[in-house]
Amino acid sequence: MAVEDVDDALVREVALAERRYLALFMSTRFRERFVGRAEAGVGATEARVLWELDESGPTRPGELAQQVEVTAAAMTKALARLRERGLVEQVVDPDDGRARVAALTDAGQQRAALLMDEGDRMTRRIMASWSLEERKQFAALLGRFAAGLQEYAQDQ
Repeated sequence: MAVEDVDDALVREVALAERRYLALFMSTRFRERFVGRAEAGVGATEARVLWELDESGPTRPGELAQQVEVTAAAMTKALARLRERGLVEQVVDPDDGRARVAALTDAGQQRAALLMDEGDRMTRRIMASWSLEERKQFAALLGRFAAGLQEYAQDQ
């Protein structure tokens, strides 16, 4: 199916839902409430760092700043706070012995798991009234949508 074949009204409906979702999900108030409910003992930026390190593994601070979308200075401060709490450590980059990467400690992995658990609780709550078939369909379609979004973002 060509892009032009997609119904304009449906595209607009999806785009509006995306905007509502993103505006809420990216809002400071939502992120702080979510992180607070996870009882991980970190702020929203630190939570994002934990998520990224849990997903990607040891990462250079500059790359991590790009992934989390903060300045290098903000990342330095966030990593210092996480190191002080024993959640992150600096280790030698296995690809370049001169460089250092940030890595989760065991305690950091446990905090990241608390955040993932809260995400699971949130999703269960949202979908509690959905049928099993609706949940399966949503998961499949959201996965396809995310893959398409990633492909779109990588296009030149």
